Amino acid sequence: MLNGSVTRIINGSSSQEENFDTQGLQLPRSISCPTLDRCLLVGTNSLIRVTIDSGKTWTALQLPIQDDFQEVSCPDVNVCIIGAESGKLIRTEDGGKTWQNISQPSIVGIDSITCPSIEVCYLVGFANPASHGKTVFVTTDSGKTWQQGPVHFNRTGARARISCPTNTTCYVTGDKGEVLYTNTSGKLWYSRKTGYDREIKDISCPTASKCFIVLA
Repeated sequence: MLNGSVTRIINGSSSQEENFDTQGLQLPRSISCPTLDRCLLVGTNSLIRVTIDSGKTWTALQLPIQDDFQEVSCPDVNVCIIGAESGKLIRTEDGGKTWQNISQPSIVGIDSITCPSIEVCYLVGFANPASHGKTVFVTTDSGKTWQQGPVHFNRTGARARISCPTNTTCYVTGDKGEVLYTNTSGKLWYSRKTGYDREIKDISCPTASKCFIVLA
């Protein structure tokens, strides 16, 4: 995503790409696609776009809060959760027709959020106070309550990213090539070294035992 554009890659090939204009959405931050045809894209200035035709057209949705939206995760075609830069969270259960404010954990800003299922979501950001470093929160009741994990870590420069291939297994990018790992729903965390002394820009784990990272 760059300057409001979205690129769709087909069959993993750069020779099969489609570029789409999101029609005015500046500085997009996050996109989530629960199906091949449907995606939600969020960004700054309280803007959100939805497509139901694989990106050919995009429609603006009305939201109950004004903020810079940082993250979106859609575990289901009807269910999405959006995290704002301020730490506020909103959720839809009808494909974006209506949105509800949900409880906000004790966090100072949101780095990343992912929902491996409708009920379970993980959120990464600065703990409150921020001097305690970054931490991970988890909900198992669709955002009604959040539990703070025992892990605190530093992350220099960029946002921490999280990927959870299952309800209990997650990987979080730490500092200088470090990846934090849990298979206990965030109750215990372990440090994994990637062998690279460089910033990890993003991480994606399609299974509990396989991950891909993007290095700076």
